Amino acid sequence: GLNGCIIMKKLIMAMVLFFLLIIVGIVSLINQVWNQNDVLFAEAERIVRAEMPDASVLEQGVYNGKQQWIWLCIMENDNVKQVLVPLEKQEEQPDFVIRDALEGITMQEAEEMVKQQVESIRQIFHTVLGVEDERIVWEVTYQDQSGKLGYYYIDFESGEFVKSFLL
Repeated sequence: GLNGCIIMKKLIMAMVLFFLLIIVGIVSLINQVWNQNDVLFAEAERIVRAEMPDASVLEQGVYNGKQQWIWLCIMENDNVKQVLVPLEKQEEQPDFVIRDALEGITMQEAEEMVKQQVESIRQIFHTVLGVEDERIVWEVTYQDQSGKLGYYYIDFESGEFVKSFLL
């Protein structure tokens, strides 16, 4: 009767509250990750500006390979440069690695190569510059037609295929 209805309403309210808390938790977690990246980008920019005070950042990203790198594409005195800052500097490692953008292929060229080489590509998620086995590489992350996540690596300087894999 009436008691059953009241218990049911309370149960529904408790479930709604529970799901709202889960949603708030997920949103909070996403926000924390976003803010963490902002902190990483700011620190990488500070390191680079110490040597290049006139640099302005055009693009940026986080490379998660064997070692994490912060990638900054910067403009300094009308020259575009690719800068990689190691997240946790290893012994004997410089504060950052810098290459003139003209020394290698562009992000767009890397993405075009992946579109030509991978037949089943649905969409490219993001492209970031990083360091893998002491080579500067473009990492192109994409989704194939079956929904699998793919990673395709291209040597920055030569434009050669390095490796690829699907998850």
